[in-house]
Amino acid sequence: MMDIKGLVWGEGNYVALDRVENGNLVYNLLDKNRGTLLKFKVPPADKLGATFQLTDTPRLFMRWIRKELETRKQEEVLREEGRIAWEKELSEKEGQA
Repeated sequence: MMDIKGLVWGEGNYVALDRVENGNLVYNLLDKNRGTLLKFKVPPADKLGATFQLTDTPRLFMRWIRKELETRKQEEVLREEGRIAWEKELSEKEGQA
């Protein structure tokens, strides 16, 4: 799991607009030496009255970076729970055979 502080305050890190997808601004969080660290979306409702640059500092995007990290963590937990359930089901079937 990536650390929010390292991503947002990391030396040489910046965000760059990648594309607009279904009204969402899709940004890449980049490190000047390692390339893309994270992709995240800014929803249309969050853009009202705001000006977004093509490239900017990650600190201004902390809210959306944090949301993306939380979503990834939840997905990881669900995958692990699914894997455990699958292994349990498989071992029960093997025990019946």
